Parts: sequence; C-alpha cells; structure tokens
Amino acid sequence: MPASYNMHPVINIEHLEKYQESPNEFGDPPQLKINRLNFDVLPEYEANRIAAKCMWKGRNEPRIPIYHLRHINYGPEGDTWETRQNLKNAADVLLEWEKFKALQKKKSRTMN
Repeated sequence: MPASYNMHPVINIEHLEKYQESPNEFGDPPQLKINRLNFDVLPEYEANRIAAKCMWKGRNEPRIPIYHLRHINYGPEGDTWETRQNLKNAADVLLEWEKFKALQKKKSRTMN
C-alpha cells in the first residue's frame, strides 16, 4: 500500500463482508476517480539544509518543533516548514542541523 494513503496497512477480518451487487434498478454505481498513475513517480523533494527551527502549537495540541527546510534545486520561494515526522528520509540533514546547533550553543557558552 503506498505511503501516500496515510493509513495502517492491516485491517481486522471481522470488518470484512461478502460483496453483493447492487440491484439493476439503481443503475451503475458512481466511480471514485483517484489519481493512481504511478505512486513511485509522485514528486519528492530532496532536502538541502535546515535554515531555522521553531515550535508550533495547534489548537488543543502539544507544541511540536517544525523546521524551515531548503530544498535542492529550489530557491527561497520553494522553502517549506516541515515536522520531524516528514523528515524521515532526511535524517542526515536533521543530524547536521542538530550538530550545528550544539556547536553554536557550545560557542556561546565559551564566549560568556
């Protein structure tokens, strides 16, 4: 199942029912049009670097960190704010950011 479905790939068989055709008097059932071209070809943006981090809080939600992300082959107009969960495939960029912030923190302590 493609990750773009954002659903758990396992269901309980207790929820399954035998399919029954609709009576002819109802006509043809409506068809749901889903873009199913090729899920492997969906656009994926490659992270270049993290420019900033801030804390975001939605209504009735805990504060979560979000990262200002610069993408390869895109300028500042292509920057996005992404959660840590969306950076699963950019672990190296996230690690580089954390090292950079730790180094900055260490430098600021030695300056004082």
